Amino acid sequence: MLSRMMSGAVLSALLCCPPAALAVPAAAPQEAGAAELPDSPAALFAAMSEGVRPQWRPLFRETVPHSAPDRYKAALGLGGIVADCYLAAEARDAQQVRNLLRDMTELEMMLGIHRQMTSLRQKPAELAENGDWQAVRAEIALLAASHAQFLAEQKDELLAELESLGCWVRTIHITAQFCAKQPKLPLRPCVWSPGLTASLAARAAKLSAARPDPTLLALTKSLQELEAVWKEGSGITDRQAATVTLLEAMMLEFMSGEDAAGPDKSTP
Repeated sequence: MLSRMMSGAVLSALLCCPPAALAVPAAAPQEAGAAELPDSPAALFAAMSEGVRPQWRPLFRETVPHSAPDRYKAALGLGGIVADCYLAAEARDAQQVRNLLRDMTELEMMLGIHRQMTSLRQKPAELAENGDWQAVRAEIALLAASHAQFLAEQKDELLAELESLGCWVRTIHITAQFCAKQPKLPLRPCVWSPGLTASLAARAAKLSAARPDPTLLALTKSLQELEAVWKEGSGITDRQAATVTLLEAMMLEFMSGEDAAGPDKSTP
């Protein structure tokens, strides 16, 4: 079994790092003393909630899109649902975990990996029902790693990389919203460190340079804007507010289930 062959650390690395075929150069040097990058969304959520009693349920999305206008956005959307699964684990909400696992199926169908994933979605739901949340997180990482494996087998490594980027976009969207609700901002920034934003922007830029598709170019531009926010010398409160605004726009553009401008009425 794949789950027996991979440790939790390896699974997290597969989620957070680009597939080998699309490996990118190391991220830009971080600021002196900056911490290394988080190994999973769970690590960032834990850093945000340190020293407070977190309220995660208000950050659930009211609607999780089940479709996308193209396979690039389907991959980004699938990554967003993976991040939502981590959020549900933080909230210890077994029903939400089950709902999200069902939400994955149609996007997996768009990407051609639905059949391979069917049995793998059962385990995290069972573990959530039993309240084994650490194991649930490990299984979520396994799901994402399995997506990457099956996409690579059908020569869709680019889609696997987009899923990982989509996961981090939604993760930062969650943490930015979380920080905005706190009476005092956490010590750890909602993006963890400037190194994370630089890494994400570099990964997207490599994809768009290899294939200048409008979705990839727009994603790169948005992530570069996020990187710039955390490079500037403005105060942490201003950066936090700018991050919320930017991530809300990114969610609308890349994970709303349809083009931000609405469906093309000219298409039959």
